[in-house]
Amino acid sequence: GKGNGVDRTADVFRNANMLGTSPLGGVLAVGGDDHAAQSSMFPHQTDGIFQSVQMPVLQPADVSEILTLGLAGIAMSRFAGVWVAMKTIAEVVESAAGVDLPDGYPEFISPRGLVPPHGLNWDPTIAWPAQRAEYERRMIEERLPAAIGWATANRLDGPVVTSAARRLCIVTVGKAHQDVMQALDSLGVGRDEAEALGLSVYKVAMSWPLATAPILAFAGDADEILVVEEKAPTVESQIKAALFHRAGRRMRVTGKTDAEDGPLLPVVMEFTPLMVAQAIVARLHHDPIGLASRLAAWQARASAGEVLPFPVRKPFFCAGCPHN
Repeated sequence: GKGNGVDRTADVFRNANMLGTSPLGGVLAVGGDDHAAQSSMFPHQTDGIFQSVQMPVLQPADVSEILTLGLAGIAMSRFAGVWVAMKTIAEVVESAAGVDLPDGYPEFISPRGLVPPHGLNWDPTIAWPAQRAEYERRMIEERLPAAIGWATANRLDGPVVTSAARRLCIVTVGKAHQDVMQALDSLGVGRDEAEALGLSVYKVAMSWPLATAPILAFAGDADEILVVEEKAPTVESQIKAALFHRAGRRMRVTGKTDAEDGPLLPVVMEFTPLMVAQAIVARLHHDPIGLASRLAAWQARASAGEVLPFPVRKPFFCAGCPHN
């Protein structure tokens, strides 16, 4: 369903998710987000709605990940007993790509140490509504931690670019990952340049609940973590919370704001690769390859380029669109 439908179906999601899924069933709820209101009344995102009903959120970055993360989401739902959400947006869904089809029956890891004696799935022996508190306890204390453990064991999140010197660790989420990789490519940053800059990239596929331990282990003693995610700072906030009581040196975490609480990446509308490149260069205080001059040349080309008018849609484009 579309993001507006996710909003209106939250009560159904909450009740069904709390009861749980079957080990031979599993539910993947695919939501269509419209970050720029291309065919919606207003820009919107579903992350917060899924989080409020305790549903893990997967975010594919491209067409192929709709398939691979879709299979993973169903497997996670069967294992952890939760409904699993997949957040898709227009730039991912309304695109084409040639991909290698994934194995239809992938061998996922099921970490049995996370399964309590009574199991994680729907349990017909506990009565509703008499045991509502037990349903909540199982969700918070068992099912969601099991989802994190399953995602970690199956490496849904992981490093994309690894540099020996961790000066800036960029954490990407969903479609914004493609913006980061395009920005680095347009700036001429390959493996060697990333090593010289001390720049690493870690890609998040499950944005909530976030497996923070692997991210912090990857970041190590980095000077800063820059979180690149569109709209609300869902991942950024979870990383900050995980770092709050961490012993030792306090690591900077930036994203929507910089280290001085000034604006960096916007909450409104969508990102562009150039917008992301500007944020990355602004956070790189070690620049041995002249990245700032490369960015200036890119900005000059962009400002000199011809601006084409956005195509006007016909009023009969879609029965549900506000263009009518």
